[in-house]
Amino acid sequence: MNILGIHGGFTMHQHDAAASLICDGKLICSIEEERLVRQKNAQGLLPVNSIKYCLKESNLKIEDNCCL
Repeated sequence: MNILGIHGGFTMHQHDAAASLICDGKLICSIEEERLVRQKNAQGLLPVNSIKYCLKESNLKIEDNCCL
C-alpha cells in the first residue's frame, strides 16, 4: 500500500507545507515545500512541488493507488 501524506497551505497563515510518501510501511520520501521553492516557511502554499518530488523519487504516478 502506498500512502501520500500532505500538510500545509490550507489556511492563510499556515506554513511548512510538506509531503511524505510511505510504501509498504517504509518511508520513501519526505520533503518540505520551502526546500523546493526556496522560500522560508512557504506560507499559504499547497505542497504541489513536494508531492511531485516524492512521486518522482519512488517512480510512482498519482494514479498508482496512493491514499491521501
